[in-house]
Amino acid sequence: MAARGWRDAGEACAFLSAGLAALHDPASLPDIDVAVERLVRAVRSREPICIYGDYDVDGTTGSALLLRVFAWLGAAGVTHRTPHRLLEGYGLHPQAVDEIAAEGVRLIITVDNGSTAHAALARARERGVDVIVTDHHQIGAERADCLALVNPCRPGSAYPFSELCGCAVAFKLAQALVKAMGRSPAEAKPFLTSLLEFVAVATVSDVMPLHGENRAIVRYGVSRLTESSCLGLRALIGVAGLAGKVSAENIGWVIGPRLNAAGRTRHASIAVELLTTESESRATELARELETLNRERQDIERAMVEQALEELDRHREDPVIVLARPGWHRGVLGIVASRVLERVERPVLLMAIEDGLAHGSGRSTPGFDLHAALCACAGHLAGFGGHPMAAGLTCETGKIDGFRAAIIAHALALGPE
Repeated sequence: MAARGWRDAGEACAFLSAGLAALHDPASLPDIDVAVERLVRAVRSREPICIYGDYDVDGTTGSALLLRVFAWLGAAGVTHRTPHRLLEGYGLHPQAVDEIAAEGVRLIITVDNGSTAHAALARARERGVDVIVTDHHQIGAERADCLALVNPCRPGSAYPFSELCGCAVAFKLAQALVKAMGRSPAEAKPFLTSLLEFVAVATVSDVMPLHGENRAIVRYGVSRLTESSCLGLRALIGVAGLAGKVSAENIGWVIGPRLNAAGRTRHASIAVELLTTESESRATELARELETLNRERQDIERAMVEQALEELDRHREDPVIVLARPGWHRGVLGIVASRVLERVERPVLLMAIEDGLAHGSGRSTPGFDLHAALCACAGHLAGFGGHPMAAGLTCETGKIDGFRAAIIAHALALGPE
């Protein structure tokens, strides 16, 4: 522990024994009061609400968490939508806003996306749709034009912990909403703490640092998983052969990949349904489907890792590895980037080339802020987003070499660390 910076005995003991008292009051999150006031009105008037979550574990667990919260509060007409990873791509899009508005919805809550969805947010304002963004990704210079931007990474945020995952931000919103709806602490606490199972799975799967509030969340959430109150998680744990022995490690290597397999190879709504179903037979059916999809994902991944390692020979000395190839499956770029990173111990960005555009995903190492690096190279990119350890990007194929040179120059300018 001393080698990892824990040199004070009191701080070390607090780290090891982190409990729910370490969770911060959500009241200091940016725009949380505006978001809660709008949601209270919507719930009490039984107004339709659409939850728009990302397709990875962080987004699907966060969507399921909010669906459970609204059901518990007795809200009516709450739906969810998750974009198709390959057909729609990341985040809230103008077309999705149009389709949601056409269904009569005038309130959207994003989960794990939305901070940089400027075109979609402008469309929402045109259509008279309020958008509450809950997110944890880095924010550019342009502030999102929405009703509320609940993101601990916002410049000037007073929230004391900036490294929450997207599902954790959704949980914070749920905490504040349940309180505002007048539920007593005796009634609210058991319900809210049961949701920490979802937040723990998301925190580990999204590779968030396990200190501070995150450690308390994961420590408590993992302790509940073997007897989870969620039928879907119980079924998934059983199908994966983990009954009685769930740990943070096998959240990352077993549970997370199975939940992610839905969005990588089919559609992430499968994972959301698994996490919200109240039917034991349906939970088992969906868990088995995810097991099959995960095996398909593993086969694709193995082939792509081999191809990436072949490509690596020409760039082995680069401080940041940037590889691009036609035919790569966009749904598994991130996990393949992680596998390559394990071999080279340097930041890795992989891009799948399709129709003149390269869609990429990157993973980084401690000390190299990947999002900041992409910001420095923004002139070479068609779009990007993410956080210091993981990011997504798009780039015209003709600009790949220029982007590679730019991000290598950025890394060299930072020095050997």
